[in-house]
Amino acid sequence: MQPKRSSAALLQYALMVVLVILLVYLLNRRVSPLVFTTIFLVGVILAALPSILSGYRRAQMQDRFPNREKISPSVPAGKRSSAPDKPMADASLAESFATGETGAAWSIRPITDADLLEVAALLRKAFEEYRGLLNPPSGAHEESAEQLRLVLKDSRALIAVVKNPSIDANAPNDRIVGCVFYQFLFDHVYLFRLAVLPGYRCRGIGHALIQQVEDITRYADIHLIQLGVRTQLPENQAFYEKLGYKVLRYEAHKAYPEPTVAILQKSL
Repeated sequence: MQPKRSSAALLQYALMVVLVILLVYLLNRRVSPLVFTTIFLVGVILAALPSILSGYRRAQMQDRFPNREKISPSVPAGKRSSAPDKPMADASLAESFATGETGAAWSIRPITDADLLEVAALLRKAFEEYRGLLNPPSGAHEESAEQLRLVLKDSRALIAVVKNPSIDANAPNDRIVGCVFYQFLFDHVYLFRLAVLPGYRCRGIGHALIQQVEDITRYADIHLIQLGVRTQLPENQAFYEKLGYKVLRYEAHKAYPEPTVAILQKSL
């Protein structure tokens, strides 16, 4: 099946066709070179506008969140989330349940403000294995609830939780073991900050979180999803490629001459 084209790409093609037709018409009318050149330049700008807007939004995201790469490898080995293949009834209330290898039930739900402190600690712990490995270093090492609160002003997030087995009555009922953030951009959804605690990997939690974001993307009638992976983490890129993501382009952090991030994309 051929991948669906985004609305921005279709708009761009339509504008280019209109421009060509208009130029042919003007040539037949023998308009002055100045008028012809002016209309040509205006048409080129209009045809390129969707790409310019999309690039501007990407630049904004890169400035605000320069470390959105997958921060925790998670090879799916357990059961897939029970979320249906069709779009969910309410994208803002995404929730599913599954069972890991150990038989302990875990669920996926939207993040709340009360979760931010624990999620920030999760991100720091999940990314600790990359300390000293990535250049530039990841901002996840200094993640805080306040920073996540700022991120969530124009992004959303899901978390994976398990029931706390502690018999202590004062212990919290749930433990957050995974998370993923995503944002609706011009013509696609951008997925970032996927993380699973080391002790809960290889149970399909990372895969289930991605599946939920993909379902939300379909529900919003968006057919493209993108994410960034550090070029220094080929095993993370391979994880996404197994899920159908393909390299779209390479980008570099500011002041770095060589690419540091691979941007992957999947057509839904």
